Amino acid sequence: MTELPDTAYALTSESTSEPPSDIWVSDTGATSHICNNRKCFTTFRAENFNVRTYGRQNATPALGRGTIKLVSSDIGRSHIVTLEDTIYCPEADQNLLSISKLDRMGGTATYGKGRVTHYTANRSVLTIGALQDRLYHLNLRPHWKLGETAHLATHK
Repeated sequence: MTELPDTAYALTSESTSEPPSDIWVSDTGATSHICNNRKCFTTFRAENFNVRTYGRQNATPALGRGTIKLVSSDIGRSHIVTLEDTIYCPEADQNLLSISKLDRMGGTATYGKGRVTHYTANRSVLTIGALQDRLYHLNLRPHWKLGETAHLATHK
């Protein structure tokens, strides 16, 4: 069986000076999860390859792949979501949760009334999201931000 190239779909702009965002989007066109923040990876394997994208003329460079951990929040509860074999694309405008990859792992997604819910293979809620600007933004954030605190110091 021939392996298909990694494909990502996101609405993108050719000329943007804004840095990539921490936003996670539910993507039915992506064949792999895409993350634009190297700090999210708990394991990482450096590789140089291109990811074919739609919305841009050229492919987007990928610098590796690995496992990431995210925090999913839903009505006052939160849990860790682990995504394996995630591609690191620092130029990606958003982070992408691949629905076809979720499906291959036995998970499902339901869409309707401006909401999306992703389920694991055992029907536990993986994450939820809402329709914003024609994309389903997910309630996911990097795991390392969970314990982030500010430490202030004074000097006399």
